[in-house]
Amino acid sequence: MRPGVGGRALVLAVLLGAGLAVAQDEDPAVTLAATRLEEQGVLGEIDRVDRQLRALGDEIEGLRAQSDAVESRRLRMEGELAASQAAFDREASEVQARCRALYRLVRTHLARALFDAESPADLRRRARYLLAVLQHDRARLANYTAQVERRRATLASVDRDRATVATFQADLRVKEAALRDERARKVALLDDVRKRRDLARVVLEERARVESELAATLAETSQAAPKDPATPAAAPSAFRTAYGRLPWPVAGRVVRGYGVGTDPVTGETTRNTGVDIEAPYGTPFRAVYGGTVHQAGFIRGFGQTVVLEHGAHSTVYAHANGLKVVAGQQVGAGDVLGFVGNSGLVDTSGYLLHFEVRYHGTPQDPLAWLQAR
Repeated sequence: MRPGVGGRALVLAVLLGAGLAVAQDEDPAVTLAATRLEEQGVLGEIDRVDRQLRALGDEIEGLRAQSDAVESRRLRMEGELAASQAAFDREASEVQARCRALYRLVRTHLARALFDAESPADLRRRARYLLAVLQHDRARLANYTAQVERRRATLASVDRDRATVATFQADLRVKEAALRDERARKVALLDDVRKRRDLARVVLEERARVESELAATLAETSQAAPKDPATPAAAPSAFRTAYGRLPWPVAGRVVRGYGVGTDPVTGETTRNTGVDIEAPYGTPFRAVYGGTVHQAGFIRGFGQTVVLEHGAHSTVYAHANGLKVVAGQQVGAGDVLGFVGNSGLVDTSGYLLHFEVRYHGTPQDPLAWLQAR
């Protein structure tokens, strides 16, 4: 590997070791698209909650104004009730004074005062006068009593209105608190979505970097490789003659093809430098052509990987679970190189073999080299 690879590998290991399983559990491109859609949805939900909060704020403000009006009315009613009660108390005091005076008259023979009248007409006049006084007092007391009762009833009604407004305000406060809690949860969810989106983007960028570095490494290797045509494994023309006739490295279904295209979900350009062949875990994969093991071990992004040199060409077998060869070893076509797994930056939680054919480090479509089936 070239300088700087170890540092980047450490960064990737930290990302993957943190439990953020974007790369292991699903295609980061799909994750990126899903998180973008989820972000839009969460932003829409936050906007909805904000609108509801604004509407609730308007309702609370309206109720506050209504409460102030009710409170003002209550204070006015309390003042009027106090004034009515004071007037009633004054009138009652005057009536009581007159009643006491009448009582004293009774005790001093009120009948004598009446019947000492000089004439029947004077008697009737005195009787009517006393009766008028009594009726006047009774009417005034009844009037003040009715005023007091009306004001008490009004004040009770105002108190009921105030209690109703307070209940509405309390209900709206509860709704407001619930909406603010919901908004806080949505904001936290939005933060989580954006973190997953950013991680997916990092994984995609990391994949592009490791593919570029592997290509550069293979290009340097192929340029430095011996060009002795007497060595079959190093003869470019020998491998080239196998075009379209190479055996498959493992039996299975191609789940991702070769090439550059636009992801239908994300709309972004994606690139696969080989083909991904799905197979059961632990299935042996084999060399498609004889050559020298250039690398056998963990390659950042590709996981457990075998790279075979065939002169100017090379083949790559990645995401293995275990390897059966070591660097520098000579292998023949059909030799077992390792076992299918899902190590490295894979696009699925299933198991597959990533297979590439490269010429001077430049990837070519492996399906064109393999036997038709």
